[in-house]
Amino acid sequence: MTRFTERLQAQWDAFFFAGYSVKSLGALRVAIGLGFIFYQFSEFFALLDIHSGPTWLFLSRVWYFRALGFERLLPVVCWCVFAVMLLATLSMVVGRWTRASIGLVMATSIYLQGARDSVVGDTHHRLLIWTMIFFFLLLSDCGQAYSLDAVKRPSKAEEAPIPEWRASWPIRAMQLYTVSFYLWSAVAKLRVSGLSWVLDGGKVQESLLSRSAMWGLDDQGQALGNRLAFAMAHQPQLLEGMSALVLLMEAGFPLVLFLRSNRMRLLFLGGVAVFHVANFILLYVGFLLMPLAFVIFFDMEPVARRVRTWRIGRFIASRVLGGAPIARATAD
Repeated sequence: MTRFTERLQAQWDAFFFAGYSVKSLGALRVAIGLGFIFYQFSEFFALLDIHSGPTWLFLSRVWYFRALGFERLLPVVCWCVFAVMLLATLSMVVGRWTRASIGLVMATSIYLQGARDSVVGDTHHRLLIWTMIFFFLLLSDCGQAYSLDAVKRPSKAEEAPIPEWRASWPIRAMQLYTVSFYLWSAVAKLRVSGLSWVLDGGKVQESLLSRSAMWGLDDQGQALGNRLAFAMAHQPQLLEGMSALVLLMEAGFPLVLFLRSNRMRLLFLGGVAVFHVANFILLYVGFLLMPLAFVIFFDMEPVARRVRTWRIGRFIASRVLGGAPIARATAD
């Protein structure tokens, strides 16, 4: 038993504390920040369109708004918070005051998500994965590479290099949380509906009908909303296959951690991206931009190294980050 536990410990350490460098972590910070810019506009831009005249009371406050005593939506506050979030995200991308910027991104996005959920009286979980990614970035040394902080830091040459385990564990933690998000979705489906969720496709049919007919029916009994979703809701065999594929994808999502080939990982995650696009088109589920966070499953340092060989990359490296211009690599 001791030998087995030692072997298990060694395999866990090899998985959790190896595989990534501090440059991988810095490049991932940049990729996550750029992806989150698209996310924040798609998720929160509607708050900027609220008229500033009336007083907007929250329909059903989220728990932390209740704890803080927030009762009203103030449009001007949303506008200011959105501006701070955008500036903090850009600051995180370039790596200036990196940890403070990440903390601001977390705080402002949580406020805006709470405001949105409190106004509509519903709870959305789209921000959870992003928030946990930012949390692990906040605890990490992601500002030690591809950042203005690393360039401006004094006595840089005398600092000890960041060990591999310190760069690897935050990325692995992000991956494990994201995997668990999908896995527990499958567990929840089975816990609530059992195998009937797969065998009869009833839950998928119910969702398709409710979403497609949310604006009513015409004189011929056809949905006034999403006609494609309405038509698919009347195909029982198709619904059974769709239900099985969804459950298989969610339950099998942890396999992405064990795929060694980047091509296989890209193929698998591309299939998950197609699932989110279909969900958005058919059911209006707003996880459309969630695949932007899937960069956590790849080593972004080779990507950053290649980008730095481009003309704009050489400009940023020489003018913004203070590095010497990099000639176009021929080995790549």
